[in-house]
Amino acid sequence: MTRTPRQCSIVSVGPRLLNPLPIFMKAIIPLAGKGKRLRPLTYTTPKPLIRVAGRPVMSYILDDLAELGVDEIVFVVGYMREAIESYVAEAYPNITAHYVV
Repeated sequence: MTRTPRQCSIVSVGPRLLNPLPIFMKAIIPLAGKGKRLRPLTYTTPKPLIRVAGRPVMSYILDDLAELGVDEIVFVVGYMREAIESYVAEAYPNITAHYVV
């Protein structure tokens, strides 16, 4: 099935854009919680930093968001927030990060 311009939510009009304003993408990622169901792993590591296939789970999400053009992220943190803050600062220095407790 091919789509006609009427069925699409975004329609291009030749080589020009209708409103060429810069787009700033932001994301909110909830990371709070003790991860009780992941114990004993979460006694020493917050659940977003638990490694799966050699990488923290959170890194998969952050890589995808960076690829999509998200440049500002708000992290909702709680348990062991200092570890999460230091990981993001070291591994993703180009992301503007904000933390909400």
